[in-house]
Amino acid sequence: MASPLVPHLDITQRQSLTMTQKLRQAIGMLAMNNIELSEMINAEIDNNPLLEREDFSEKVDKDNDDDRTDDDLDIDIDNQFNNGQDDYEYRSMNRRNDFSASDFDMDDLENKTEESLFSHLEKQIDSEIKQHSDKMIAKNLLMQLEPTGYFSSDFSINDFAAQFGVGKEKILSVIKRMQSFTPFGCFTKDLKETLSVQLRLMNKLDPLMMKMLDNLELFVKKDFREMKKQLQATDDDILSLLADIKLCNPKPGTEFGSADNFHIIPDIIVKEGKNGDYRIEINQNTLIKPLINREYIADLRSKSNDKKLNRFISENESSANWLIKSINQRNVNMLKVATEIVNRQKDFFRFGIDYMKPLNLNDISAELGLDESTVSRITSNKYMATPRGIFDLKYFFPSKLASEHSSETVKHRIKQLIDAETADSVLSDDEISVYLKREGINIARRTVLKYRESMGIKSSSVRKREKRLAQKVL
Repeated sequence: MASPLVPHLDITQRQSLTMTQKLRQAIGMLAMNNIELSEMINAEIDNNPLLEREDFSEKVDKDNDDDRTDDDLDIDIDNQFNNGQDDYEYRSMNRRNDFSASDFDMDDLENKTEESLFSHLEKQIDSEIKQHSDKMIAKNLLMQLEPTGYFSSDFSINDFAAQFGVGKEKILSVIKRMQSFTPFGCFTKDLKETLSVQLRLMNKLDPLMMKMLDNLELFVKKDFREMKKQLQATDDDILSLLADIKLCNPKPGTEFGSADNFHIIPDIIVKEGKNGDYRIEINQNTLIKPLINREYIADLRSKSNDKKLNRFISENESSANWLIKSINQRNVNMLKVATEIVNRQKDFFRFGIDYMKPLNLNDISAELGLDESTVSRITSNKYMATPRGIFDLKYFFPSKLASEHSSETVKHRIKQLIDAETADSVLSDDEISVYLKREGINIARRTVLKYRESMGIKSSSVRKREKRLAQKVL
């Protein structure tokens, strides 16, 4: 017969972690960038009478969008495309054609959306550009745009290519891909280029239109008689060309709302020293520092023995101490992670994007003795300003191959081999695999095939046929 159930007490020992509100707050701080953390600190200061802000003057220079110096053609572009007063008169010997300003009114194209241009283009970069190095270049090109969609006046492709340690052709190929993003015509340097891009995508960039774009100054001067002469065109030709131009937006970026997000403010700053080393620091210009007003606390306690008041003071003092401790710990850990990233990716900083090494979160966490989730939170939604540009911290973690070379480095090497081919020396995937193994990159033929196809490169047989055909044409 089974013994009856009797209640009894057992003593056991176990460890558990109680997730208090303060602990959740400290963990949440790790994932915040400096701007988000400063907003949270402001809220805490407003709620805690014992906290105050350290005297802080804004040091972040914000670009003034109105300071751009345009050439004569660009200065008057609004007047030419959206002028409510003048009529454009084009007279021929046999008839008169009036071109009213409404024909060039771009107001209907400038219905601003709530989404910013930066956000809209960034989403397309993330979805359309898969190669890690191209995405890094694309995101930095995005930061060079003005709200109009044009590159800033001081942007130089040669300087940008040198900054990334790659050829000019690489930058131009990324720009060409992004010019087809909506709104069409962004990532261009001036009016002529943005119109060319938009018209090409509409399949309207024929030789006569190209002549028209070469003579845009005549359009600015409203000299349609000279335009007809230069283009050797009829009245109907001019009318057709102007109708096609009307379909374009001279400032494609203005379809979107505020461009505040264009100015990414880095959380970490990396500076190169005289001896080739790097100094890493938190961007203090974007971070509010809370202080405890000890004099105020002493004054309150000296004037009252009220228990409720003293309890209120103690609770707020404890909360303020915890906040400051958590912020300091967050900054220390962020600096440790950033420093380790720079140390691991020194070849990238010294020689360029082709020297990015494979890296994962576990590599950093194991080296620093931090939990991988902590490293993940620290590297989330934060940017680092470096001598080579501003980068999301996540970009320093390219995927790893068994050969210990990053996939982006291997893809770049495959492309180099294929670009160097001639009609008589086209390489098969097997041959490319052999070449790479000789260089210490041990990958299989099927991996070469996968990477080649991900870059949109055709098979060896197709490449050979195209190169031989090109030779015959030449």
